[in-house]
Amino acid sequence: MNLAAVLSSNARVLVADVDPQRSATDWAGAGGDCVPFDFDTAENPQVLANLRNEARPVRGQA
Repeated sequence: MNLAAVLSSNARVLVADVDPQRSATDWAGAGGDCVPFDFDTAENPQVLANLRNEARPVRGQA
C-alpha cells in the first residue's frame, strides 16, 4: 500500500487485492476516502485476467 501511494504521485495506480486474507482491502479501508489510488478486490479469475490484460506498464518499465 505504501508503494502504491508513492507511485500514485506520478502515475495512475490500481491495487487489486487477490490475497485470501484481504489485508490490502483492510489497509485501503483504513485510509477511507483519502486513498490516492484506485482499488478493487477480485476473486473471479476472468476479472483478474482482464486486469492483467488492460494494465499498461509505466513508461520505461517492462
